[in-house]
Amino acid sequence: QRHHVEQQHVPPPPGEDAPPLPRRTDFFISYTSRDQEWAEWIAWKLQEADYLPILQAWDFRPGHNFVDLMHKAIEEAKRIILVLSGAYLTSAFATAEWQAVFAKDPTGQHGLLLPVRVEDVEPPGLLRGRIYIDLVGVLDEDTAVATLLEGVRPPGPPPVPPKFPGLVAEPAMPPPFPTTSRTDGSHADA
Repeated sequence: QRHHVEQQHVPPPPGEDAPPLPRRTDFFISYTSRDQEWAEWIAWKLQEADYLPILQAWDFRPGHNFVDLMHKAIEEAKRIILVLSGAYLTSAFATAEWQAVFAKDPTGQHGLLLPVRVEDVEPPGLLRGRIYIDLVGVLDEDTAVATLLEGVRPPGPPPVPPKFPGLVAEPAMPPPFPTTSRTDGSHADA
């Protein structure tokens, strides 16, 4: 579950809203508690790349209205990252989060839903048609970071030019190692 059932979410007194979320929110990261380590790693790497993520574990503090904060995060974020795992795909709370954004961009034309696959699961139903960032099987962090950042960058040319695809001259073969005997059996110095 996304939050403890025993928590009661009492609305703030009249005229007082939940604390404001940062104005420029690039990503809201939607995840289940089982995938919190992945969510925090993704958020950290996005911050290092000058993106501004909203993460429940970091930004939803005790004493504030959980439902209001969740609503603001989903509404104000430019895009939503889904930490895609078996637990995520069976969570009613996670489903409600991605479906709220899906309704704004049902065709995927604006790329508002950005699944990041962290377990070997196939996105079902309406998520099946979305291209995802795949971190499954990536064993080193540098490759995972590069994959994540390449996946979140806007459409268009990459930030660095591609390598020239023309022919590269093959290195010249060194001459064979000289031997002291000839093929006819005589010696070279004879």
